[in-house]
Amino acid sequence: MLLRGARRQLHYAGFLDRNRGREIASLVVKDHRLATRRLFRDLALFEYLAERQIDELADPLEARHLEPGDVLFSQGESDTSLYVVGSGIVEFTRQAGANFETLGCIGAGEYVGEIGLLTGAPHAATAVARTYCKIYQLPREAIAPLLSGNADLTSAFDKAVRRGLDILHREVAVRATSGVGVKGQLLLRMRRVFHFGPE
Repeated sequence: MLLRGARRQLHYAGFLDRNRGREIASLVVKDHRLATRRLFRDLALFEYLAERQIDELADPLEARHLEPGDVLFSQGESDTSLYVVGSGIVEFTRQAGANFETLGCIGAGEYVGEIGLLTGAPHAATAVARTYCKIYQLPREAIAPLLSGNADLTSAFDKAVRRGLDILHREVAVRATSGVGVKGQLLLRMRRVFHFGPE
């Protein structure tokens, strides 16, 4: 897992491109659009989007730089953004009474926040930078038009909320998030939030 995590960090920094490793790495630093295209193209959430649509998502993105110990978001806060990790490691912890539980970590090329983005539910955990991180924050308003016009994308988001990522132990976060409901209810809730499809 350590080697896989290191490889992902190197991949999204551009160092594993055999033909243009150093050139790509330099461009990723300078070209916001190239860096986000590389990230978003690899996300299962956006596999149904055309290159043009992925490029359009780069415009409303806010790049955030976190130092070790900085909080990305806190448990109980409401937030409707999707966060994509460009570099670094983010750790998730959850407080239950007087006890704190570590849920896991995510790194470059992974995301979090889809539950809040789709349902408006508060965060089920606190996200803290373990290392220096570059995080891309994508607001709900940027994704809403794509969801309303792309059934495959809507299905991918629905599956992402339910399936989650193994590294984050997302099943714990889903159980801790009230109001998501049984299968089918989440899709109805998404339709209400984004105003598309039958009620």
